[in-house]
Amino acid sequence: VALGTLFGRLALARCAPFLAFRLVVCLRPALTDAAGSALAGASLALLGWTSHAAAAVAEDYNSLFAVSDAVHLLAGGFWIGGLIALIPSVTAKTDNKTVLVARLRLFSRWATGAVALLILAGTANGIAILDFRGMRWSIAYLTCLPFKLVLAGILVPLELTNLFAVLPGL
Repeated sequence: VALGTLFGRLALARCAPFLAFRLVVCLRPALTDAAGSALAGASLALLGWTSHAAAAVAEDYNSLFAVSDAVHLLAGGFWIGGLIALIPSVTAKTDNKTVLVARLRLFSRWATGAVALLILAGTANGIAILDFRGMRWSIAYLTCLPFKLVLAGILVPLELTNLFAVLPGL
């Protein structure tokens, strides 16, 4: 299964970034943050090739939707990971507000693009999974879809508030 199927080969490929990261940590500890981020992103993006969006469409289009799902996963991972990375800066008791403002501005600018990509790729994936032409409605996906829509309904106003109120105030 590991070598004879796409799922197996991709599972092995997802293990490779973790092994490479361990090697980087041992050989060049100074590269840990950048290498860890790149390898984690690669591992996350590889999930798109075995995703429900890629599997739901005709074989001619599964690579397109695999890429779409990879973009969706990377954008969501960036946004959530970026917020988590900001927590120590925001909660720290420091007099150096310049560093905090610079980090918030940087995240705010990149987060706008991430949210846009997340919504666009998520919409494309939803269309692929629901397949309106063939009416192959996936009950499992329809169960999760309201939660995804609520999250998007929260995420978009947060991002717009950030973009038009918070960021200019910084």
